[in-house]
Amino acid sequence: MKSRSGFVSNSSSSSFIIIGAKMKLDNISPERMMEFMDKADVSYDINYPEDIFWDALYNDELDGIGYLEEGYVGMTVARWDDCDGITEISFEEEDFMKTKASIKKIFGRDVEVKVYAGMTYG
Repeated sequence: MKSRSGFVSNSSSSSFIIIGAKMKLDNISPERMMEFMDKADVSYDINYPEDIFWDALYNDELDGIGYLEEGYVGMTVARWDDCDGITEISFEEEDFMKTKASIKKIFGRDVEVKVYAGMTYG
């Protein structure tokens, strides 16, 4: 009988690749947050706009830009679960440019856009 030593889990995992930027909450002023949420028709408490801002990034009006993982904004280009095996992924330079322009529109500044990969467990 063979036994496996090491990590064994019944939980599933899913992997992802994003084009995006690492952004902290202090990279955007409360005024800019409120301006963005007003355009996206998202209600918020004027005294605490940051409480809802990250969730508001899921709005469909943003050309696919959203809050992806803790402190990352951008566009998901691939997502697959642990049962899918090898997955082919492709994206174009224009995806970087579009993501960069959309993030600048939201945050009001240029950012360095990169490719990030990760895994989540569920």
